[in-house]
Amino acid sequence: MTDDTVAPSQPKRSKIKRQKTFKAPRPKRGAWRAAALAALVAGGGAFAAGYALAPEPTPDWAETVELAGSTIEVTEREYTGEQRITARLELSEEQSLTAPTGGVVRQIACEPGQTISSGDFLFMLDNRPIIALYTNPPMWRDLAVGMRGDDVTALQEELVRLGFTAPIDGQFRASTGLAVRALWREVGPANSTQQTLPLSQITWLENPEAVVTECLLAIGDRVSAGQPALVLGGNLNAINVPTTGLSAEDLVITAVGLDLTTPLPADGRITDRAFLDAYMGLHAFQMARQEGVLEQSLTTRLATPLGLMAVPPAALYDLSGPNGCVIADGSPLAVTVMASELGQSLIAVPSPIRTVVISPENPAPCR
Repeated sequence: MTDDTVAPSQPKRSKIKRQKTFKAPRPKRGAWRAAALAALVAGGGAFAAGYALAPEPTPDWAETVELAGSTIEVTEREYTGEQRITARLELSEEQSLTAPTGGVVRQIACEPGQTISSGDFLFMLDNRPIIALYTNPPMWRDLAVGMRGDDVTALQEELVRLGFTAPIDGQFRASTGLAVRALWREVGPANSTQQTLPLSQITWLENPEAVVTECLLAIGDRVSAGQPALVLGGNLNAINVPTTGLSAEDLVITAVGLDLTTPLPADGRITDRAFLDAYMGLHAFQMARQEGVLEQSLTTRLATPLGLMAVPPAALYDLSGPNGCVIADGSPLAVTVMASELGQSLIAVPSPIRTVVISPENPAPCR
């Protein structure tokens, strides 16, 4: 007879779903400037197409049995939509400035990286100051009182642009001569009475300003007319930003080290002179220009940040692209997923919400 030992039967444990309500700081009221925009986004606006990101995979902590069906409070988070992009710099071509006449270099104002502007003093040959001057069209003859023509008009327009008082009528009269004298007094002797503009004292600039890349003269050098004196180039004419995927209309551009921003044009070509000048002052730009690197990293962000709600990805259901649903404050609500950060989904909602349900069972449709 076999003695079999039978273990007493154990009662089956019933699976009990536990609910926990997690308390988080209540979202601050106010800062709902983006409510109207979010409502448009939820309806399928163009903005979501560029910025909506699918929620990240649900983290392990949100899939546990203990959290399923739990109600948690949500928080508001400011969203700037910041993205790193690669832009291409558009630099001016090199231009060689030559000595307009011969002589001995007695003074020189030249340093690589320096910006030369129209009307600036360049160097002194014997006792004659040589200046850079931009006119369109270029000067082709000496100009003095009594002359007239399109070159006189171009000179008058440039004198006015530089801040001098002169008529723009194509006639070199006494008033234009006084403006020319004021120009010479800025670069030469304070008591200068020169009212003529001879070609032997002018080096023509292709643009109103350019950056010096190389200085070819030194004090004491004896030069001849037409001898190269300095090389210009590398002036930042524009920054070209790829606009693929950037569908928001209120984006701005900035860069590391800049406190300045500029709106992103629809065609992606930035020509804002104040922004370009500030960017040219960055060490990163100067090194890139020196090494011939035309691609640079910039940052895009929303001009006006959005106030979004941060929710666990497991609170979302019926996702279709950026659009989905949550049980918000006890009721189904249509939302738009704008981004995912730190394991949470940032959603745009038509009005403030306080709570959502994690992994709701058999939730009702929200649309």
